[in-house]
Amino acid sequence: MKLNINKEMDQAVWRALAEDQAGRDITSRLLLESKQKIEAVIWSRESGVLCGLDIARRVFLRMDPGCKFTALARDGQSLRANQKVARVKGCARGILTAERTALNFLQHLSGVATLTRAFGQKMRGTRTLIYDTRKTITGLRALQKYAVRCGGGQNHRFDLAEAAMVKDNHINILAGGRQQLMQLKRRLPKGKRLIIEAENIEQVKTALAAQADIILLDNMTLAKLSAAVRFIHQGWKSCGAGVRPQIEISGGVTLESAARYARLGADRISVGCLTHSSRALDLSMEIVK
Repeated sequence: MKLNINKEMDQAVWRALAEDQAGRDITSRLLLESKQKIEAVIWSRESGVLCGLDIARRVFLRMDPGCKFTALARDGQSLRANQKVARVKGCARGILTAERTALNFLQHLSGVATLTRAFGQKMRGTRTLIYDTRKTITGLRALQKYAVRCGGGQNHRFDLAEAAMVKDNHINILAGGRQQLMQLKRRLPKGKRLIIEAENIEQVKTALAAQADIILLDNMTLAKLSAAVRFIHQGWKSCGAGVRPQIEISGGVTLESAARYARLGADRISVGCLTHSSRALDLSMEIVK
């Protein structure tokens, strides 16, 4: 899906500043002179992967259109502890009002990129790629998926319209049963992929017969995953598939287990925690004396 990332960032900034009542910052308005100027530096307190510089810049510019924001690093760059990442000069009121919102974006998106990079490093040396999911924070999906890319990961479908993904709950309530699933591929709009979840070998066979583009092996034990991946590699033709579908592993994959799962021979591993529970990277802003 093609997105206007600039529009997404502008909307996120507007919502965040409105939520924070940025135009009514009592402290800055009562304590600071309207024409007072300052310079501040944003720096990383720990190592990680940077993401969110452009949206942070937009936050500061929204509160002080005349401020100067200078990036000292770039999105996707590995950071060391105590590294400067940006410098901002301008109106004291505007900069201090924008500080928390800008850091919120930077810390969260950098945390997503950092965790993604960590998963990718665990899977290094294999053919398997790390993917995100739709388990995102409402209103921040485009930004979170951008952060995943900055960390070296890949994006799963962006929304429900991008691809058909048949999950266990769909299958459990199909009025037409298996036959209805067999007809789904030819009913898809042109260019749309078919993803089918499977939790055992029989469901894998059904997904192959249904001409799935991606078979998502969900919440299987390591032994069952190994058998399922091997079966798809060896038996996709005999089950009626026109081409071998991509193999995706999902459910319960952690940093500790990622390498073991990647060695099974799947094409992709999808991990929800990249976006729904990554830890924020510790970044701070300090006034230059």
